[in-house]
Amino acid sequence: MIDETLLSYLDTVVKNTLRAGMTIIIDFHQACRLGDTSLYTDPDTVSPKYLAIWQQLAEHYKEYPDRVVFEAINEPGVNTTTFTSAKLMELQEKVLEIVRKTSETRKLMVATGSNNSVKAIENITQNLINDKNVIAAVHCYWPMSFTHQGANWIKNDDGTLKYPGGVKYTAAKAEVESAIKMCKDFSEKNNMAVWLGEFGVYQGGGAAAEDVQAYLSDFTKLCGESKISWCYWEYNVGFGAYDESTGWRGNVLAGLGLRQ
Repeated sequence: MIDETLLSYLDTVVKNTLRAGMTIIIDFHQACRLGDTSLYTDPDTVSPKYLAIWQQLAEHYKEYPDRVVFEAINEPGVNTTTFTSAKLMELQEKVLEIVRKTSETRKLMVATGSNNSVKAIENITQNLINDKNVIAAVHCYWPMSFTHQGANWIKNDDGTLKYPGGVKYTAAKAEVESAIKMCKDFSEKNNMAVWLGEFGVYQGGGAAAEDVQAYLSDFTKLCGESKISWCYWEYNVGFGAYDESTGWRGNVLAGLGLRQ
C-alpha cells in the first residue's frame, strides 16, 4: 500500500492542480517492482500488490471530480514469455473493475502494449473498449532517427550513437501521418477516445530548431484534425519545452501552438 506520508504529498499535488483549473493524471509511471521482483518478470507475485494499490487509490479519490484521471500503467514492459500482451490486457481489465466499484465515470487510460506503442493499439480488448470512460493511451516518437538524434543513452553495440544526427524533418513527415492515421482509424472504428500522451523531439542532439517546430506543428495539427488529444513530453529535461538556463524554447511553443 502507499505510505500515508506519500499519499498526503500526492493529495497536495492533486488539490493544487485542480485549484489551477487543470486535469491531473495519476499513473504507475516507472517499472512496477516488489523488492527485486518486477511485474514484467513475475506478474503472479507482483500483480496482487499492484492491484491493491489501485484499490487504495480508487477508494481514496472516489469523491474527487472527474478531472482526476487514472492511467493503469505507463509504457509496460510487454514480452513474449512472462508478461504478454494478453496478460497486460487482463491486468488492466482488473484495474477497470476496481475503479468502477467506486466510480462509474472516472476516466481510466489503458496502455496498448510495450511502451504504449501506436502499432499495438489493436490489442486493446473489447471489455476495455466497451466502457466509454476508458481511453487508449499511446506514445509516439516516430521516426526515432529524427526525434532521438543525438540521444546519448541509445547506443549501438560498439558504443556509437544509434541516432547520430543530421536527419531533417522532411524525412519524418510520412511516419507522423501514418501514426496519427492509426490512432484516428482505431478511434472511429471503436468509438473510443485516444490520448497521445507522449511525443516530442530530443533537444540535446542535432535536430535543427526550425525542423523541431515544423515536426511539432504538423503533429499537433494532425491530432487536432483527427480529434486525438495530446500531451507533449516534457517540461524541462531532455525534450523540454523549458530550459532552466534560458527559459521557454520559442520554437517548441510555436510548434505546439502555445504562447509564452
